[in-house]
Parts: sequence; C-alpha cells; structure tokens
Amino acid sequence: MTCLNAAMRLSLYLSVVLLALPHTLQAESRTFTLQDCVAYGLKHSLALRNAAIDEAVVRNRAEAVDGAYDPRLHGQVSYTDSEARDTASFFLKDRQLTTAEFALGKAFRSGTHAELRVNHSHIQAGGELSAFLTEPYSSLAGLRLSQSILRNAFGEADRARRRGADAGGEAARLAYEREEELLAGHVADAYWNLQMARKSFDTGRDSLVRAERLLETNRSRVEDGLLDETDLLAFEALIATRRVDVLSLSNAVANAADALKNTMQLPYEAWGDVKITVADEEVAQIHPTDSEAVDVSSRKDLAALEALIEQSEAELDSRASEFRHNLQLFGEIGRGSSGEDFDGSIEFDDNAWTVGVMLDAGWGRSTERSALEEARLLHKKAINNRASLEAVIELECSVADRNLENGWDRVIKTRRARDLEQKKLALEQNKYEQGRSAINLIVQYEDDYALSSQRYNVAVATYQKAVIQYRLAHGKVPVPGVETDR
Repeated sequence: MTCLNAAMRLSLYLSVVLLALPHTLQAESRTFTLQDCVAYGLKHSLALRNAAIDEAVVRNRAEAVDGAYDPRLHGQVSYTDSEARDTASFFLKDRQLTTAEFALGKAFRSGTHAELRVNHSHIQAGGELSAFLTEPYSSLAGLRLSQSILRNAFGEADRARRRGADAGGEAARLAYEREEELLAGHVADAYWNLQMARKSFDTGRDSLVRAERLLETNRSRVEDGLLDETDLLAFEALIATRRVDVLSLSNAVANAADALKNTMQLPYEAWGDVKITVADEEVAQIHPTDSEAVDVSSRKDLAALEALIEQSEAELDSRASEFRHNLQLFGEIGRGSSGEDFDGSIEFDDNAWTVGVMLDAGWGRSTERSALEEARLLHKKAINNRASLEAVIELECSVADRNLENGWDRVIKTRRARDLEQKKLALEQNKYEQGRSAINLIVQYEDDYALSSQRYNVAVATYQKAVIQYRLAHGKVPVPGVETDR
C-alpha cells in the first residue's frame, strides 16, 4: 500500500513538473508576455489581414474616382470610297476620302471638359465641278470646351463621388483599427483565462501536497495507536479524489494554453516552443469616470459609421445630380487651311469657331429615379445604424463600469476570505499537532482554504477581463504598451 502511494505521488509530481516547466530544455523556446501575445496576434491574424484588404479595396475605389480626370487620347484614321451624296459633299457624288484625326481631352472637377483636336483629310472626287467646289487637302486644329449646367452642374456629381470615396476610405481605416482593438481584447481575454486556470491548478496542487504531508504524519500516528485506521482510510480516499481534481485542473491549463495560442494565430507546430509568462500577483485598481463621455473620436466603430453616413450623403447628392436633365454649353475655336497640295493645307490661316447649347431630356427615367430612391433609403439606414450603435455603446459602457466596480469588490472580498481561511487553517494545524483537534477538521479547513483561494484567483482574472471590456467600451486601447506596424 505504501509503495503504491509512493508511486502515485511520484507520478503526480512528475506531471506537475512537466506542466509547470514545459520544454525548458529546448534551446529555441520563446517566452511571451501579455503584450507579446497581443502583438503577435495583431501581426498574424487572418481576420485582420482581411480587414486590411477591405481597406485597400476601398482605397482603390477612391483612386478609380480620380481616374475620371485622367487625360484621354483618341486617334482615328479612315478611308471612304462612296458614290452616294451626303450633306457635307452634296455636289461630289463619286469620291474617295482619307481622314486622320487625333484628340486629347481632359475633364476637370468644375464639370468642364476640354478637348484639343487636330484632323487632316484628303479628298479625291470625279466630275468637272469638283475642282471648283473643293480643294483636295485640308487641315484643322481646334480647342473645344463644354460645361454642364444641370446634370453634374459645375462638377457637382464629380465632387460628391470624390467626397464619398474619401469617406469610404476613412470608414475602412476606422473599421480596421476597431478590428485591431477587438482582436487585442480577445487575445488578452484568452490570456487571463490561462492565468486563471494556472492559479487554480497551483492551488489544487499545493493543497494536495499539504494533504500528502499530513497523510505521512497520520500513518505514524496509526502505528502508535493515536489515530484510528478508519480515519486514515477516509483521508487516503480524499487524497485520491484530490489527485483526480488536480489532473482535471492540469488539463484545463493545457486547454486554456491551446485556446490562447490559437487566438494568437500561432502555428500549431510552434505551440511547444512558446511559453506564456505567469501574470504578476499585483492587481491595480482602475477607477471608472462617471463624467467620461463616449465621442466619435474615442469609439472607432462609431466614427466609422459617421464616415459611412457622410458617404451615403455624398452618394445621395451624386444620384440627385444625375437625375436632372442634361444641359450643356459648348464652344470651339480653331485654325485651319485647305489647298491643292499638302503644304498648302498646313498653313492654318483660316479661322473657325462654334458655339451652341445641348439639351438631353429623358422620359420616365426609371433607372435614375430608382437609383435616387435607393440612395435615400441607404442614407436613412446609415443614420439608423448610428443611432442603434449609440444605444449599444451606452449599454456597453454602463455594464463595463458596473462590472469594473463589482469586480474590484470581489477581488477585495475574496482576498479577505482567503486570508482568513489561511489563518484559520494554520491555527487549526497547530492545535492538531498539540493533540487538541481532529483530522476531519483539518480536512474541512483545508478544503475551505483551497476553495477560497480558487475563488480569489477567479475574481482576479475576472477583474482583469473587466478592465479589458471597460477599455474597449470607452474606446481605449485594451492592452497598453503594444505597438502596431501601421
């Protein structure tokens, strides 16, 4: 019986050592603090990488809006052989026409479109009148300007699209930063779950060690006839139960460590090379400020919704402009020439100018009307989303403040209870050694002290997690001291 108990104790001690000091003999082992865990998670998170991709997509869309103002070069060369008359060459029935034209155009944010055009043509026509009606070579260089008056009036729609693209980019940036904060909170939460599991394991292990020491003392008392063997058997059964509890606690530590490393996006093959440091025993109190207001600058998700509202307003302005009829003023000035040969057509000694107005009015315009109505609905939805999030934030802050205060009270009270239980156990152990107490009281007080210690460990971890939620609710960095690459 004694050999069996010794073997069980040796097996337990070996498991404790292997759990408490994992892979200490490996040369490539790394030690991670809380800040290291958060920094690693922010760097390797796939969800955060997707958020960065979303931001890059929005940025590219903003650049695409600016692409409307890029210069456009147009060139065309054509040859025509026709016997049919048209309005441009009524008297020339049988003709061959070669034309080359190049144009460089650019749109401006004012809604103005400018185009510089150069064209040259050569015509060959049959008939006796052709020589009197036209010269075979002609060239023209001109500048054409057009200005929108109703639709996209003076660049109204263009500016709205650019404003919407900028707001969308700002919303994507803020959403990424909020995702960073939430991820840091998740990693820190998993870290404190691990610390809670570790402390509970340490408490159970220490209680078991004390019980086994007491068991050795009780065996000698049984041999001396000072203790009944039935009490010894009951105590051994209790120790066997505690061994099972300690094994369960050690398994909880391993599970919590795996959960943390998975949240960090640590590769599975590197799990054995990473050791998580034990948290400091000191607990600092955080005082919630009743007058602390939640504003757009502190909560990145709320600021992102503000940017989305601005984007929807810009989209609404753009759709409203596109719903109007199109009225444009245009004008063109140029210089040209024509002659019997090519040299005569490039002297550019003849003037040419054109002014006009263009109206484009559609009937029904179901497509534009539908797009405008959709923009109005999306704008209302964005406003509703902001109001909904504001209500959620008020609730989050209220709950976080209450949990913070309540959590600290639990830390103080459970610490006091633990210290009292420890003092009670120590006094009873002294009485037991003097023969003035029974073993059943020692067992009961030992259980009371272990339970109070576990409650204190849970209270500390819960309070640390409440601090994280408090910081997240008030738009603060959940884990100070972590630098990002952005």
